[in-house]
Amino acid sequence: QSWEYSADLSSVVDLVYDGYTDDEAEYLAETAEELEHMTTSMRRGEWSLGSHLHEMNGNLKGIYMEMSDSDPPFSYAVNNELLPHWKEFVAALKQFTPAINLLPDNCES
Repeated sequence: QSWEYSADLSSVVDLVYDGYTDDEAEYLAETAEELEHMTTSMRRGEWSLGSHLHEMNGNLKGIYMEMSDSDPPFSYAVNNELLPHWKEFVAALKQFTPAINLLPDNCES
């Protein structure tokens, strides 16, 4: 079965041209690229212990994602622009076996 990432990736220049501020455009481009990378890795089963798998006491516990909380709050348009990327990520996450243990032991779901 063939899978292809369906969400469009835009450059910072294109996003600024589309009306986003420089900060918004940079955030969008970087976040979309990171989501595309993680999604593609999960879909291909090529996940490594690099920066995305969280290891705790020698056991894989799930996926590590660092989201900066120092970024200024962005508009709904920014969130809407990322929605297709998050949908791709969630679909890949559902098929990714280690995601069953995504939550840390001390976390409530």
